[in-house]
Amino acid sequence: MSLLWSKPSDFKGWAVLALGVLLILLGMPLLIGGVRLIALGGSWYYLPAGIALITSGALLMLRRRLGAVVYGVLFIVPVLWSLFEVGLNGWALVPRIFNLAILLLLVLAALPVLQPAQLVRRFALTGLAGFAVVVVTLGVLLVNAGRPTVHGVVSETSTPVSGTAPMTVGADWPAYGGTHAAQRYSSLARIDRDNVSQLERAWEYRTGDLPAERWGAETTPLKIGDTVYLCSARNILIALDASTGAGPHPAEQARRYLRARSAHRPGTHRCRAAARAGRRR
Repeated sequence: MSLLWSKPSDFKGWAVLALGVLLILLGMPLLIGGVRLIALGGSWYYLPAGIALITSGALLMLRRRLGAVVYGVLFIVPVLWSLFEVGLNGWALVPRIFNLAILLLLVLAALPVLQPAQLVRRFALTGLAGFAVVVVTLGVLLVNAGRPTVHGVVSETSTPVSGTAPMTVGADWPAYGGTHAAQRYSSLARIDRDNVSQLERAWEYRTGDLPAERWGAETTPLKIGDTVYLCSARNILIALDASTGAGPHPAEQARRYLRARSAHRPGTHRCRAAARAGRRR
Protein backbone atom coordinates (compact mmCIF):
# COMPACT_ATOMS: atom_id res chain seq x y z
CA MET A 1 0.00 0.00 0.00
CA SER A 2 1.60 3.26 -1.14
CA LEU A 3 1.58 6.27 1.15
CA LEU A 4 2.56 8.68 -1.61
CA TRP A 5 0.16 11.51 -2.30
CA SER A 6 -1.44 11.66 -5.72
CA LYS A 7 -3.39 14.50 -7.24
CA PRO A 8 -7.18 13.98 -6.99
CA SER A 9 -8.91 13.32 -10.28
CA ASP A 10 -12.41 14.53 -9.41
CA PHE A 11 -14.40 16.76 -7.06
CA LYS A 12 -14.83 14.01 -4.46
CA GLY A 13 -11.09 13.57 -4.21
CA TRP A 14 -10.54 17.30 -3.75
CA ALA A 15 -13.29 17.40 -1.12
CA VAL A 16 -11.56 14.67 0.89
CA LEU A 17 -8.27 16.51 0.50
CA ALA A 18 -9.89 19.68 1.89
CA LEU A 19 -11.31 17.69 4.80
CA GLY A 20 -7.84 16.34 5.60
CA VAL A 21 -6.38 19.85 5.56
CA LEU A 22 -9.21 21.03 7.86
CA LEU A 23 -8.48 18.28 10.40
CA ILE A 24 -4.78 19.16 10.38
CA LEU A 25 -5.55 22.85 10.95
CA LEU A 26 -7.89 21.96 13.81
CA GLY A 27 -5.34 19.61 15.32
CA MET A 28 -2.46 22.09 15.41
CA PRO A 29 -3.93 24.31 18.20
CA LEU A 30 -4.72 21.17 20.22
CA LEU A 31 -1.16 19.93 19.77
CA ILE A 32 0.51 23.24 20.66
CA GLY A 33 -1.95 24.06 23.45
CA GLY A 34 -1.69 20.51 24.78
CA VAL A 35 2.08 20.80 25.17
CA ARG A 36 1.62 24.10 26.98
CA LEU A 37 -1.11 22.67 29.21
CA ILE A 38 1.04 19.70 30.22
CA ALA A 39 3.92 22.06 31.03
CA LEU A 40 1.56 23.91 33.38
CA GLY A 41 0.49 20.68 35.04
CA GLY A 42 -2.87 20.42 33.29
CA SER A 43 -4.73 17.72 31.37
CA TRP A 44 -2.88 15.27 29.12
CA TYR A 45 -5.91 14.78 26.85
CA TYR A 46 -5.35 17.57 24.34
CA LEU A 47 -1.85 16.61 23.20
CA PRO A 48 -2.76 13.07 22.03
CA ALA A 49 -6.06 14.42 20.68
CA GLY A 50 -4.15 16.93 18.56
CA ILE A 51 -1.75 14.24 17.34
CA ALA A 52 -4.66 11.95 16.44
CA LEU A 53 -6.49 14.73 14.60
CA ILE A 54 -3.40 15.67 12.58
CA THR A 55 -2.68 12.00 11.81
CA SER A 56 -6.26 11.46 10.66
CA GLY A 57 -6.09 14.53 8.43
CA ALA A 58 -2.80 13.47 6.87
CA LEU A 59 -4.13 9.98 6.10
CA LEU A 60 -7.31 11.43 4.61
CA MET A 61 -5.21 13.64 2.37
CA LEU A 62 -3.62 10.40 1.12
CA ARG A 63 -7.15 9.01 0.78
CA ARG A 64 -6.38 6.15 3.16
CA ARG A 65 -9.22 4.45 5.05
CA LEU A 66 -7.05 4.33 8.18
CA GLY A 67 -7.61 8.09 8.53
CA ALA A 68 -11.32 7.46 9.13
CA VAL A 69 -10.49 4.74 11.67
CA VAL A 70 -8.19 7.09 13.58
CA TYR A 71 -10.86 9.78 13.68
CA GLY A 72 -13.45 7.22 14.81
CA VAL A 73 -11.29 6.34 17.81
CA LEU A 74 -10.74 10.04 18.50
CA PHE A 75 -14.54 10.53 18.48
CA ILE A 76 -15.35 7.58 20.73
CA VAL A 77 -12.98 8.59 23.57
CA PRO A 78 -14.56 12.04 24.33
CA VAL A 79 -18.05 10.57 23.88
CA LEU A 80 -17.38 7.98 26.57
CA TRP A 81 -15.75 10.62 28.74
CA SER A 82 -18.75 12.94 28.31
CA LEU A 83 -21.23 10.18 29.12
CA PHE A 84 -19.24 9.40 32.26
CA GLU A 85 -19.31 13.08 33.29
CA VAL A 86 -22.88 14.15 32.49
CA GLY A 87 -24.79 11.00 31.52
CA LEU A 88 -27.58 11.57 29.00
CA ASN A 89 -28.02 15.24 29.84
CA GLY A 90 -28.61 16.63 26.35
CA TRP A 91 -27.66 20.26 27.01
CA ALA A 92 -24.43 19.15 28.67
CA LEU A 93 -23.56 16.68 25.90
CA VAL A 94 -24.11 19.03 22.96
CA PRO A 95 -21.13 21.38 23.60
CA ARG A 96 -18.91 18.40 24.36
CA ILE A 97 -19.50 16.31 21.24
CA PHE A 98 -21.50 18.35 18.70
CA ASN A 99 -18.51 19.74 16.78
CA LEU A 100 -16.78 16.35 16.82
CA ALA A 101 -20.00 14.74 15.53
CA ILE A 102 -20.21 17.17 12.59
CA LEU A 103 -16.65 16.28 11.61
CA LEU A 104 -17.52 12.59 12.01
CA LEU A 105 -20.34 12.97 9.52
CA LEU A 106 -17.91 14.48 7.01
CA VAL A 107 -15.43 11.66 7.57
CA LEU A 108 -18.16 9.04 7.14
CA ALA A 109 -19.31 10.72 3.96
CA ALA A 110 -15.74 10.50 2.63
CA LEU A 111 -15.51 6.71 3.05
CA PRO A 112 -16.51 5.84 -0.55
CA VAL A 113 -13.53 7.84 -1.84
CA LEU A 114 -10.97 6.22 0.43
CA GLN A 115 -8.74 3.26 -0.47
CA PRO A 116 -8.39 0.26 -0.70
CA ALA A 117 -10.77 0.47 -3.64
CA GLN A 118 -12.13 -3.08 -3.32
CA LEU A 119 -13.69 -2.19 0.00
CA VAL A 120 -15.54 0.87 -1.31
CA ARG A 121 -19.03 -0.60 -1.47
CA ARG A 122 -18.95 -2.18 1.98
CA PHE A 123 -17.52 0.88 3.68
CA ALA A 124 -19.85 3.17 1.76
CA LEU A 125 -22.78 1.32 3.30
CA THR A 126 -21.05 1.44 6.69
CA GLY A 127 -20.60 5.19 6.30
CA LEU A 128 -24.25 5.76 5.44
CA ALA A 129 -25.36 3.61 8.37
CA GLY A 130 -23.02 5.47 10.72
CA PHE A 131 -24.24 8.77 9.33
CA ALA A 132 -27.84 7.80 10.09
CA VAL A 133 -26.99 6.60 13.62
CA VAL A 134 -25.17 9.83 14.48
CA VAL A 135 -27.96 12.02 13.08
CA VAL A 136 -30.66 10.11 14.94
CA THR A 137 -28.66 10.13 18.17
CA LEU A 138 -28.01 13.87 17.99
CA GLY A 139 -31.66 14.48 17.17
CA VAL A 140 -32.86 12.52 20.18
CA LEU A 141 -30.42 14.32 22.47
CA LEU A 142 -31.45 17.75 21.18
CA VAL A 143 -35.16 17.00 21.50
CA ASN A 144 -34.81 15.67 25.04
CA ALA A 145 -32.39 18.42 26.08
CA GLY A 146 -35.13 21.02 26.25
CA ARG A 147 -37.61 18.96 28.24
CA PRO A 148 -37.82 19.99 31.89
CA THR A 149 -37.89 17.23 34.47
CA VAL A 150 -40.60 17.78 37.06
CA HIS A 151 -40.21 15.84 40.27
CA GLY A 152 -43.21 17.38 42.00
CA VAL A 153 -44.58 20.72 43.09
CA VAL A 154 -42.33 22.74 45.36
CA SER A 155 -44.29 24.61 48.00
CA GLU A 156 -43.39 28.12 49.11
CA THR A 157 -42.58 26.81 52.57
CA SER A 158 -40.21 24.06 51.43
CA THR A 159 -36.89 23.73 53.22
CA PRO A 160 -34.12 25.47 51.22
CA VAL A 161 -31.31 23.45 49.69
CA SER A 162 -28.35 22.76 52.00
CA GLY A 163 -30.29 24.11 54.96
CA THR A 164 -29.42 27.74 54.24
CA ALA A 165 -31.86 30.55 54.89
CA PRO A 166 -34.10 31.39 51.92
CA MET A 167 -33.10 34.44 49.89
CA THR A 168 -35.35 37.45 50.34
CA VAL A 169 -35.37 40.30 47.85
CA GLY A 170 -36.51 43.64 49.20
CA ALA A 171 -34.16 45.76 51.22
CA ASP A 172 -31.40 43.51 49.86
CA TRP A 173 -30.49 42.26 46.37
CA PRO A 174 -28.27 39.30 47.28
CA ALA A 175 -27.73 37.70 43.85
CA TYR A 176 -27.31 38.68 40.20
CA GLY A 177 -30.94 37.80 39.42
CA GLY A 178 -32.25 38.85 42.81
CA THR A 179 -32.23 35.22 43.98
CA HIS A 180 -30.38 32.13 42.77
CA ALA A 181 -33.62 31.28 40.94
CA ALA A 182 -33.10 34.53 38.95
CA GLN A 183 -36.67 35.75 39.56
CA ARG A 184 -35.55 39.41 39.27
CA TYR A 185 -38.51 40.46 41.39
CA SER A 186 -38.52 42.82 44.35
CA SER A 187 -41.37 43.17 46.84
CA LEU A 188 -40.59 46.87 47.38
CA ALA A 189 -43.63 48.94 46.46
CA ARG A 190 -42.82 52.55 47.42
CA ILE A 191 -41.56 53.32 43.90
CA ASP A 192 -44.25 53.00 41.25
CA ARG A 193 -45.23 54.47 37.89
CA ASP A 194 -46.57 57.61 39.48
CA ASN A 195 -43.47 58.68 41.39
CA VAL A 196 -40.56 57.10 39.51
CA SER A 197 -40.03 60.35 37.59
CA GLN A 198 -39.34 62.15 40.89
CA LEU A 199 -36.29 60.05 41.76
CA GLU A 200 -33.02 61.93 42.21
CA ARG A 201 -29.43 60.74 42.31
CA ALA A 202 -28.37 60.00 45.90
CA TRP A 203 -24.65 59.42 45.24
CA GLU A 204 -22.16 58.55 42.52
CA TYR A 205 -19.01 56.46 42.56
CA ARG A 206 -16.33 56.20 39.89
CA THR A 207 -14.25 53.03 39.84
CA GLY A 208 -11.21 54.57 38.18
CA ASP A 209 -11.00 51.47 35.99
CA LEU A 210 -11.32 52.71 32.41
CA PRO A 211 -9.30 50.52 30.03
CA ALA A 212 -7.73 52.31 27.09
CA GLU A 213 -9.42 49.88 24.73
CA ARG A 214 -12.86 48.27 24.68
CA TRP A 215 -14.70 48.15 27.98
CA GLY A 216 -18.27 47.88 29.19
CA ALA A 217 -20.11 49.01 32.32
CA GLU A 218 -22.33 45.96 32.73
CA THR A 219 -22.18 45.15 36.44
CA THR A 220 -25.33 44.40 38.46
CA PRO A 221 -24.50 45.48 42.04
CA LEU A 222 -25.38 43.30 45.01
CA LYS A 223 -26.94 44.96 48.06
CA ILE A 224 -26.47 43.02 51.30
CA GLY A 225 -27.14 44.76 54.59
CA ASP A 226 -25.51 48.20 54.57
CA THR A 227 -23.08 47.39 51.76
CA VAL A 228 -23.23 47.50 47.96
CA TYR A 229 -20.85 45.17 46.12
CA LEU A 230 -19.87 45.68 42.49
CA CYS A 231 -17.07 44.87 40.09
CA SER A 232 -15.35 47.10 37.55
CA ALA A 233 -14.56 46.39 33.91
CA ARG A 234 -11.40 44.42 34.82
CA ASN A 235 -12.89 42.49 37.74
CA ILE A 236 -11.87 44.78 40.60
CA LEU A 237 -14.25 44.00 43.47
CA ILE A 238 -15.50 47.10 45.30
CA ALA A 239 -17.58 47.45 48.48
CA LEU A 240 -19.45 50.72 49.10
CA ASP A 241 -21.60 52.12 51.88
CA ALA A 242 -25.16 51.76 50.61
CA SER A 243 -26.32 55.05 52.14
CA THR A 244 -23.47 57.36 51.18
CA GLY A 245 -21.55 55.60 48.43
CA ALA A 246 -18.37 55.92 50.47
CA GLY A 247 -15.69 53.42 49.59
CA PRO A 248 -12.05 53.07 48.53
CA HIS A 249 -10.62 55.99 46.61
CA PRO A 250 -10.77 55.20 42.86
CA ALA A 251 -7.13 56.17 42.30
CA GLU A 252 -6.05 53.87 45.13
CA GLN A 253 -8.09 51.02 43.66
CA ALA A 254 -6.53 51.63 40.25
CA ARG A 255 -2.96 51.66 41.55
CA ARG A 256 -3.47 48.40 43.41
CA TYR A 257 -4.90 46.39 40.55
CA LEU A 258 -4.61 47.92 37.10
CA ARG A 259 -0.92 47.29 36.53
CA ALA A 260 -1.46 43.56 36.82
CA ARG A 261 -4.57 43.68 34.65
CA SER A 262 -3.42 46.00 31.87
CA ALA A 263 -2.57 43.28 29.34
CA HIS A 264 -4.28 43.50 25.96
CA ARG A 265 -7.51 41.55 25.61
CA PRO A 266 -9.09 40.70 22.25
CA GLY A 267 -12.61 41.21 23.60
CA THR A 268 -14.42 43.77 25.71
CA HIS A 269 -13.34 44.37 29.30
CA ARG A 270 -16.41 43.82 31.46
CA CYS A 271 -17.67 42.29 34.68
CA ARG A 272 -21.39 41.60 34.93
CA ALA A 273 -21.74 40.83 38.64
CA ALA A 274 -20.12 39.64 41.82
CA ALA A 275 -21.30 36.63 43.81
CA ARG A 276 -21.67 35.90 47.49
CA ALA A 277 -20.34 32.64 48.87
CA GLY A 278 -22.72 30.69 51.06
CA ARG A 279 -22.05 30.06 54.71
CA ARG A 280 -20.09 26.95 55.57
CA ARG A 281 -20.96 24.71 58.47
